[in-house]
Amino acid sequence: MALPKKTSRLIIVENIKYCWIATGNDNVINLIICIQENSGQKLLMNFDYIQNENKEFIDTKITPSIVERAIKYGLKQGWEPNNKQKDLNLYNVKFSEL
Repeated sequence: MALPKKTSRLIIVENIKYCWIATGNDNVINLIICIQENSGQKLLMNFDYIQNENKEFIDTKITPSIVERAIKYGLKQGWEPNNKQKDLNLYNVKFSEL
């Protein structure tokens, strides 16, 4: 199933169009990415909010640059966005790992 067109964003990485959506809740930021043309495997990632040395939360945003790095990271981890199969869940990814 494709992501909702109203709330998802488009990004092009290496001439391939992807759709993505990021949502936050009390504990983590969830990122969902899929290829635009079909309903293949989705990439699901979540990130902890960033805290400073005083354990205060810093404004954490998912930017297109982070999404591009997440796509490349997912592909290295075995994500196959063109194949219809179970979603690839990568939990608790650190921004520094991308």
